[in-house]
Amino acid sequence: MSALSDPLLRDPVFPMFSPDVGHRIVFLMDFPALMKFRALCRASFDVVDSILQKEFYSILAEKVPKPAAFHDALDEHDVYVGSFSALAFFLRQRFHIDTDLELFVPRAAFDLMRQHLLEVQRAVCVSDKPVGTITRGVIRVSEWRTPSGSITLYRSMVNDALYPILRGTSTAMMVYANPVRFGVIWPKLTFNLRMMPGPLSDAPESYMPIFRMIGFTIHLYPWMWNDMGLFQTCAADRFLCPAQPRYIHDAGSFRGTWHPGSVDPLIVAIVAVPSSGFQPLVASYSYHSLLTPIIFMSDSLKTEADADDTIVVDKWVTNKQVRKFRRFLTWVYAPKIRYSLSMLPSSADWGTRAYDVRFLCYRGEPVTICVVGAIHGYTLSCEKGSPSRVEVTLDLLRNGDRDVMVRLLDKSQPPPRVVPELCKITLKQDSGKKKGFDAVYNAIDGFSTTYSMPEFQFSALKSGDIVMAETLLRRDLEVDGTWDVGFELSTLSVLALSPRDN
Repeated sequence: MSALSDPLLRDPVFPMFSPDVGHRIVFLMDFPALMKFRALCRASFDVVDSILQKEFYSILAEKVPKPAAFHDALDEHDVYVGSFSALAFFLRQRFHIDTDLELFVPRAAFDLMRQHLLEVQRAVCVSDKPVGTITRGVIRVSEWRTPSGSITLYRSMVNDALYPILRGTSTAMMVYANPVRFGVIWPKLTFNLRMMPGPLSDAPESYMPIFRMIGFTIHLYPWMWNDMGLFQTCAADRFLCPAQPRYIHDAGSFRGTWHPGSVDPLIVAIVAVPSSGFQPLVASYSYHSLLTPIIFMSDSLKTEADADDTIVVDKWVTNKQVRKFRRFLTWVYAPKIRYSLSMLPSSADWGTRAYDVRFLCYRGEPVTICVVGAIHGYTLSCEKGSPSRVEVTLDLLRNGDRDVMVRLLDKSQPPPRVVPELCKITLKQDSGKKKGFDAVYNAIDGFSTTYSMPEFQFSALKSGDIVMAETLLRRDLEVDGTWDVGFELSTLSVLALSPRDN
């Protein structure tokens, strides 16, 4: 790696060490530590991304003669690497097991992947047969031999390659990686080299000696490890119960994406209350990935297992500003019941008294939720006889915040609908006000009370500006008995301004 291409040289994150020592530190990190280091700044993201991309690519290169074309095929057809190959990736290749590269393929893409192996990789089909019984969500298994190694294709019962992975034969086998996303369903066990056989365990007996050779300890229940909890207590709330259903995006999983901010869109409505009354928009969300059989099953909003807290910003943002944004992304001011999305208490619930029953509350008071994002644009409009409207579009800075927001809305159970690809924040104002939303403050040089910070002209906001919105989660009962759930805006604080054209 040349000096100019080395991100640790261009923008050092270990100023007290030489670049060689810095690379050695990164090389020795385990996967969870790498993900936390990746989220520090642009330089750390670049170096970790480079290392992990090379390691994932090397796993493919061991089994096929044309790994670049194979990598593209996995991306195009939403195919996932699973089993021992994915496990080696997450454990940083601390072992080498001479097993097949096991690929989990969507039902509709199975023939396309076989065609790729035959025509591009010059592979020979050794065996291709349906599964005799319904096993692990797989309906067909195809074994192939390439000039470089062996590959096994598992055809999913549904058009989702992750479906059979969730029905793995043990907790350690529920791992997945492809050119878009990666994840571990049982991170507390897997990253500590522990495993439990699953309730659908039908793996060959030879699997258990392989796991022991790698270094795994195997028990039937989590309480059989002394540090996992009280004897024979249910571990479902800690996502450690071997009998509980598990989901790709539940709060106990570990997950990430190679390109944060480019997948899994979310739209959220946030309104400022006009004097004529609250006019909420439905806070809705949808997914455009192939995870349709996967749902959220968690009351918690944030756990230590949440992954991909990488901040996604434009190139003009400095590392110093990224560190500033991170403080607001993890901000807590308990005396005033103010929490950032990632720090929102899981016990927050709807109020029980007449004046707060419509608001999400914590410790008996409405909780202020702070949302940090970049302005995508805004429009101003006014229809005759109705309040004037200001519409601002924000992009959340982290996929981790997006995950928390989805669980927050899922907790609120809004009606789902198809939505655009941006996190949208809508502000409404009184028709009698001629200027835009005026609760906007300049927090570029420092954040304080609204009385201490200078005001900022709303019309001066530009695309790319980073702001923090202080909101309340509010619900209103409709005539059909359903709830409209929305975010009621209190203030906007400007944290950084994007470059202006002179």
